[in-house]
Amino acid sequence: MAKDYAYSPQIKKRIRKVIQNFANVLEASAGSHDDYLRHLDIHKDDDANQIRELYLRYRDHLAKGVVYFLAFKNTSEDIPGKLLVKIGYSTRLEERLKEYKRCSIHCKSNGSGKTLLQIPKRSLPTPAVFAHLLERIFQTVLEQRQYDYLCKCDTNHGDIFRFDPVHGISDEFTAAKCRVMDLKKQFEKWAEIFMGPMGLESLHKEVLSIHGPLLKRIEEMFKVANIRL
Repeated sequence: MAKDYAYSPQIKKRIRKVIQNFANVLEASAGSHDDYLRHLDIHKDDDANQIRELYLRYRDHLAKGVVYFLAFKNTSEDIPGKLLVKIGYSTRLEERLKEYKRCSIHCKSNGSGKTLLQIPKRSLPTPAVFAHLLERIFQTVLEQRQYDYLCKCDTNHGDIFRFDPVHGISDEFTAAKCRVMDLKKQFEKWAEIFMGPMGLESLHKEVLSIHGPLLKRIEEMFKVANIRL
C-alpha cells in the first residue's frame, strides 16, 4: 500500500483484490495461450470475439501509459451540482482526449473537458508501466464516488467519479481541480511504487517477453483472416 494514507479495511481489501486479479492474468503461461487459441476458429464470430477479448485484456495489462483526470461539465439531472471527473489511462493521451469530442464529456454545448492531472507528471517523458493497474487502483480508492454516467454518445461511462462542490468557487473546472489536487500526493506516492528505483520496470520487461508474442500472434491471425481486430 502507498504509505502515509489510512485506507479503510474495505478499501485495502479491494486494492489487494485488484492487484491479485491483475497478477492472475499475467501468471498464465504462454503454453496456456496456445491451448486456448488452438480450439478457436477466427472465422466464427463468437470465437473471433473471444480472441479479440484475449488480445484487449493483455494489451491493457502490458501497456505503458499515462493515467489522467479529466473534468467536464455536469449535465446530469440525477446529481445536480456535483463535480464530475473521469479517471482513465491511455498510451496516446492527446489522441484519446480528441476522441471525447464525439460525446458530452467534450461536446461544444458543455465546453471542452479539461485535464486536471496526469500521472506520471507531464514533465516526465517516461510513461508508467502497468498503467492500467495504476488506473484501477486509483478508481478503487475512489470507488464510493463512482457514478455510472449515461453519455450522449450512447456509452455508459463507468469511470466517472463525483465530488462535492467547493464553497466559494463557482467555476466547475476550478473546483474540480481543487478536489483532485487534494488527492495528488496520494496518487503520486502510488506512481513512485511503479516507477521509482525499486519499481516494476524489470517485472514489466519479464511479463512482456512472455505475453508480448501473444499480441503479435493475434494481430497476425486477424491480418491473415482479413478481419478487423
